[in-house]
Amino acid sequence: MNPQMYQSSGDAFSFLSGAGLAILFPLFIAIAVWTIAIKGLALWHAARNGQKLWFVVLLVLNTLGILELVYLLGFRKDKQVLIPDVQGVENK
Repeated sequence: MNPQMYQSSGDAFSFLSGAGLAILFPLFIAIAVWTIAIKGLALWHAARNGQKLWFVVLLVLNTLGILELVYLLGFRKDKQVLIPDVQGVENK
């Protein structure tokens, strides 16, 4: 058997050097900001509504905001709209 047959011709992560990393870094930052914001909102609602099981599950599992959105849109006890309704506000 030839040992050179198993040697890689390049580093598997060579695309992460230089320009590749510069392109991916803003994406990583955006994903981190999104995950923290949506997780914080979901945890706040779960704690406020006394939903301990949801709080623990949301705290432990990291799903890039998917589980948090499922909770916020379908399983919250308080089904108030996340964006306040401004139809009744008068302009002065």
